[in-house]
Amino acid sequence: MNVAIVSIGDELMNGFTVDTNSSWIAKKILQYKSLNVVSKITVKDDIDDIKDNLDYLIKGDINYIFITGGIGPTHDDITKKALADYFNTSLILNSQYYSRLQEFFKNKNIKITPNLKSQAQILENSVPIPNRYGTALGMKIDHEKSIIFVLPGVPKEVKGMIEEEIFPSYFSSNLEK
Repeated sequence: MNVAIVSIGDELMNGFTVDTNSSWIAKKILQYKSLNVVSKITVKDDIDDIKDNLDYLIKGDINYIFITGGIGPTHDDITKKALADYFNTSLILNSQYYSRLQEFFKNKNIKITPNLKSQAQILENSVPIPNRYGTALGMKIDHEKSIIFVLPGVPKEVKGMIEEEIFPSYFSSNLEK
């Protein structure tokens, strides 16, 4: 089965930040005999570029797509918007996760800002992926023959979500090591 890894962010394209996520994910995938990384793509923070690259991968023979970056609370985090446009769906609030975030911030005496709500929004056509290492909720999207995992760009969060949520839930029992 073919795997593609998409890293999103102007800071990656411009060389200000080194993309360690795609290398780490590719190494983790090596443990599964039936998985083969066939593409690693870096995309700038641009809605059309994100949609075009996703379309290229979905129309190709890609079974699993890992997307990292651009789902945070800042103005340049546009991955969820691009995906909502691409899949012609809405962002919905995961109220249970949002309540947990509010409680966490309250207990830590951290001011709750309006953009915190965006961290608990996921695409209507997705399944949430918990994030125990940060605030942005991940997503799993089934589309045609592809399964797409959407994760934040922070390496600690990517590693935790893949090791604790994605691989145990979606890979360990289904694929031969």
